Amino acid sequence: MRDPGRTATWVALALLGGCSGSTEAPSAFGVTITDSAGTLIVDNRVPGSSAQRWVVDTVPFVRLGALGSEEDEEEAVFDRILAVDFTEDGRIAVVDEGSQVVSVFSAQGSLLARWGGRGDGPAEFRRIRAMAQCQGDQVVVLDRSSLARFRLDGRLLVRASTDFVTPQVIPHSITMDCTRILGIRRLGDPQVGDVGPSTFAFFWMDPGTQELDTLGVSTLMDTWTRSLRGEIRPFPIPWGANLYTFHSTPRGVVIGNPRVPELVFREGGDRVTKIVRWSRFGAPVATADRRRYEEARNRWRKDKPRDPEIDFLFPELSEYPYVPDTKPVFDRVLADRLGRVWVRRFPEESLGILDQRLQNDLTGDHGQVWSVLDSSGVWTGDVELAREFDLRGAAEGMVFGVWTDSLGVQSVQAFRMSAVQPPAGG
Repeated sequence: MRDPGRTATWVALALLGGCSGSTEAPSAFGVTITDSAGTLIVDNRVPGSSAQRWVVDTVPFVRLGALGSEEDEEEAVFDRILAVDFTEDGRIAVVDEGSQVVSVFSAQGSLLARWGGRGDGPAEFRRIRAMAQCQGDQVVVLDRSSLARFRLDGRLLVRASTDFVTPQVIPHSITMDCTRILGIRRLGDPQVGDVGPSTFAFFWMDPGTQELDTLGVSTLMDTWTRSLRGEIRPFPIPWGANLYTFHSTPRGVVIGNPRVPELVFREGGDRVTKIVRWSRFGAPVATADRRRYEEARNRWRKDKPRDPEIDFLFPELSEYPYVPDTKPVFDRVLADRLGRVWVRRFPEESLGILDQRLQNDLTGDHGQVWSVLDSSGVWTGDVELAREFDLRGAAEGMVFGVWTDSLGVQSVQAFRMSAVQPPAGG
């Protein structure tokens, strides 16, 4: 089993237009693809400034929520949007975490069906973890202890328990074919007082057969293990790797190591099928970043009571036994139905996972930059998205997700996306 943390170098994402699914790449773009004992290794090198990029429209072609039409305002008001997915014919399924309700809208934004709510009934939920649109007229919802399949009109088809492995393995997300669950188990953290990565195991969970298939073990999150009131807990560190650098794929899971950096693709039986690397390096943690941390900490603690736990949640920088001197290269990974993988560059003004402790994130006025890799692991370009937009998925020629405005009001939005070719001779 190969540990992604031990791979020596990344060679940066290169841009290649229109080569999805290929096994070879033109050398002009500096892409090297080799096969090592059944593992595909893709090394990308950064191309020139004239390389292809992706662009998205500034105006969404789908908008559900606070900015929708007046007649739809009551039907499309969301508390906390957990999941969004699109059907092939343009219908939109939305899970509201606050109400535990699933809503289905037409491509024009009209409410077609709604079901769920908090409870123990056949079509109710206790804690929805994920939702996925299946082929045909169906959607699957992963609850705290079950996987339920519905028609898009809300009719329940089948519901299977996931209690056969919990709480040791936590159900995380649904495979793209809607038959299995990606499960995750925390195996270990640094020793008390130490800073280091936490270790996790990944599994396929099959509710039908109640079988568990190991996908692999990897490190994900940089933590500092401490004892508070007799309880030992890991805490995130600033500018550390976080928990959001993995995603289920059609055949397994892709796990990112943002420090090396690389992406490792795993399938059942603990097999590594592909490793993608690139030469981009993390930005240094500068004096301005350290000042930003202390300013954010002071704002966060301003109106809070004096309590040891408050100080534990947001310590002074001098209290950490170790603070990285470089930022991670990326902080999120997303796989789409076309086999592409999206990697979000670590935002310039982010503190990492500690951003979640603040009312407003620290990405500043800058947009967020995502790199798009095709199904072979070859970089097809960068795309810049607005900082208010939380990318949840992508399909042919579009991206979709959740827009959060300055008042914290959420809406579902989708934007057209297209490739910008380099100029002739560039």
